[in-house]
Amino acid sequence: MAEYGQPNYDPVPVEEQATYLGTPSRLSSPQYEESTVDHPEDTEADPKGPRLQLLETSLLHRLLRLVFDIIVAFIALLFAIFGVWAYKIDGNLAGPDSTGSKLVKVAQYVSESDASPLHHAPTIFPVLFAAIVGGSMKSIASWCIQTHRGVTVGLLQRCLGSQSISGAVLTQIQLGLLDFGAIMIVLLWSLSPLGSQASLRVISVVARYSSNPRNLTTINTFIGYQYGNAEGIAEAQRTVVNPTVAVIMAAPLLEKRNQDLWGNLWDTNSHEWTAIPEENNLTYASLVGTPVGNLADAGNTSFTLPGSYLYINCSKFGKSNQTDFNNYTASSSPLPETGVDCTWASMRGGNQYQIAISRPCSNFRLPEANTTRPARQLRFESRVQANSGEEWTRAECDLTTTYVDANVTCTASASGSSSASTCHVPSVRASPAPPYDRNWTVFDLNEPFSSQPVLSLLSMFFPNAEVAGGNQPILAYLEDPYHAVVNPDSLQGTYTAGKKVFETRLAQVLNSVLYIGINPSAFTGSFAEEEALAAKVVQETTVIPVSQPVPRASTTLVHEVVRCSRTWLGVLLAASLALFLCAIASAILRFCTLAPDILGSIAVAFLRNRIPDLAGSSTWSADQWVRHTRDTRLYLGDVEAEAEAGCIALATSPEDVQVSLVKNRFYM
Repeated sequence: MAEYGQPNYDPVPVEEQATYLGTPSRLSSPQYEESTVDHPEDTEADPKGPRLQLLETSLLHRLLRLVFDIIVAFIALLFAIFGVWAYKIDGNLAGPDSTGSKLVKVAQYVSESDASPLHHAPTIFPVLFAAIVGGSMKSIASWCIQTHRGVTVGLLQRCLGSQSISGAVLTQIQLGLLDFGAIMIVLLWSLSPLGSQASLRVISVVARYSSNPRNLTTINTFIGYQYGNAEGIAEAQRTVVNPTVAVIMAAPLLEKRNQDLWGNLWDTNSHEWTAIPEENNLTYASLVGTPVGNLADAGNTSFTLPGSYLYINCSKFGKSNQTDFNNYTASSSPLPETGVDCTWASMRGGNQYQIAISRPCSNFRLPEANTTRPARQLRFESRVQANSGEEWTRAECDLTTTYVDANVTCTASASGSSSASTCHVPSVRASPAPPYDRNWTVFDLNEPFSSQPVLSLLSMFFPNAEVAGGNQPILAYLEDPYHAVVNPDSLQGTYTAGKKVFETRLAQVLNSVLYIGINPSAFTGSFAEEEALAAKVVQETTVIPVSQPVPRASTTLVHEVVRCSRTWLGVLLAASLALFLCAIASAILRFCTLAPDILGSIAVAFLRNRIPDLAGSSTWSADQWVRHTRDTRLYLGDVEAEAEAGCIALATSPEDVQVSLVKNRFYM
């Protein structure tokens, strides 16, 4: 090095510098004496000539390199620390600012901004792995070749060729080696992709579910209409008519919802236990749903919701040849055919439709369990002005009650308010144990204050609908529910809707009135559980609670928790510890190695090597040379041990080289 201020050698005779392949002539002592170190000006005179230099002996430089290597080793150890840390917090809650969430982000960290961090996160570990293991392979070769034992060509090529994961595999194949060393090198490099995946998969955030029982309350829908007296009829014009009109107008908005305008749950029109695909548009038995109280403010609440609704089944339905409405109040009107009903309750919707429901005789009794009655009868007539003239429709139907159980799951809103919960019904079935026979209906609970007031209320929904030749919205709803109130299309005749559609839509209107008539405030978004529990309907000796408990209710809370994979943790620990040991071994070997780092470079050909006894062919490739000479032992040391200035080169015989390099000796 220039700092030592040593002079260059003077030129030597040409014949003494002439060399054969790898056999430089030795410098004699007299020649060395002529090239004394007392003339520093010679260094400046011939800057291209050979220089005398000491081997690197700066302790500070070597210590700094050692410190750097140890830092790199501990960086590798950080992956093991990361894995142990993930194991320690396994099962902890993973909030937005929790340690687990931060560790997951660390596992997914990349230096560049990317929409998919998982796509690049595994590149950090293999880059570090390649730098450390590749460097350690070269350090092993550099250290072994300067020892007294030297190193075989096969081992040297194995180390130098195994500085990458692909090179590690290909080198063993090219050398034709399948021994313990080859297996260990391939296994070591296989830890690179495994370790990169382990660093990503060792920690994750998963959902953990905890279930707790919960008491819920809902409205009992088998309750009689509450506005049957004169005062009640006046009040119903405010409390029942307006909500019912609202849900009729909102039909287009509620097409794909499973909750009504106020978040209540609808009863599905189903008679069997049926799984309901979420993507299906369902047909509901009412435009008004059933309120449920005390839903959880967080998590999912699952329960079975009991319910009941009025069901219409028409034995006769179609186009009629009649020319006027039947008068169900006249003495000549045909009596109901049930045997227990004697009169009719009827109403007309302007001049366009009429509904009549049979009413029981005076000796009628209230519903009782294990008793039955013939089904009530309903008559429907409609007249519309079509292009071909008046179109009449007539239906003769039975009124029954359907009891259902619905499996419901409600998810609490982000605001934590149970009233804003989102619910869906995955399956329904007909109730296996209905409280009454299906022929009993809510009209039977408080006659004569039920059927006639309900029908009378229907006529008050749209009192001015027929002004200027308009259509009755109730009649329009039966044909086209999405244009019943706002710009209804010209009607073609109720019979064109079809029997099944007519039955469902007429039941939806009647059930909406009957539901809201139980407790308008409870059904329109103000369900107070305490008030509902205290309210009861008393009919002589029968006490029917307005509210009822919901059986089998449970609240499931979803918590995000940290999950540590034991399998990937083991892989990460093995890979990171192997990486750490390689880094430490490489650091120690580099600290102990005095020979210059020239292996794996073309610069090794410029040394004054002493390998004359290696015979071969100039046609051989590098792999062929290694295969034929892989057991030959090489030494890197001083081939001018007896001269005053040493020369570092390769030799094949320990007699031609002094492998113990000296720190304070000058080398050319």
